[in-house]
Amino acid sequence: MQERKEYAELVRDVAPTKDNPEPFSSYKDQIGFGLHVVLIMFTGYLVGFVAFRALFNNSPVMNAAGGILGLVGGMLMETVLFIIRSSSKELAASSVPRPKKVQ
Repeated sequence: MQERKEYAELVRDVAPTKDNPEPFSSYKDQIGFGLHVVLIMFTGYLVGFVAFRALFNNSPVMNAAGGILGLVGGMLMETVLFIIRSSSKELAASSVPRPKKVQ
């Protein structure tokens, strides 16, 4: 056990840390993200549907087109947020300064 601690201390600057879990490594993360995407899609469809209904005087085709446009807009927003979230985690993990060992 002591040897492992000493070895870990020697290679801590070059060995990857084990504190960095993969994204979506658990079912909880996967289900949570999936439900969030479905909720954003539903909300985007409703917002687009209502907006186009107010603009185009109850035309069913335009209402559906507005809903689909809102759905696509919500998905694009979700994609951008996912990219920002995952890249900020990577930056935070790589920019953590490690204390230098005094020799």
